[in-house]
Amino acid sequence: VLSRTGSAELLKHDRPRIRVGIMAALRRTGEATDPAVVKTFLRDPDPRVRGLAANALMVITRQLIVFKAKGTEEDRAASIQQWETWWEKNKQQFGQ
Repeated sequence: VLSRTGSAELLKHDRPRIRVGIMAALRRTGEATDPAVVKTFLRDPDPRVRGLAANALMVITRQLIVFKAKGTEEDRAASIQQWETWWEKNKQQFGQ
């Protein structure tokens, strides 16, 4: 499972293709299970990574919070805030 420390390092990778591959692989293998880690990918500069992260969060949490990966920065920030608010209220369900 990807740790918070590991995700921070992966998010620093300068190639978007690598970050897309990492997020896709985590989803495929079922290791993208920690919403605290996955939600950090919502801020990725690449819309493909952001989209994969949003989809993973919906699957993991069974919550529908609209996130437009190619939306405006303001729209994305509003959705991220909704995820943050949801997380603060529900993180105990995920052992946090």
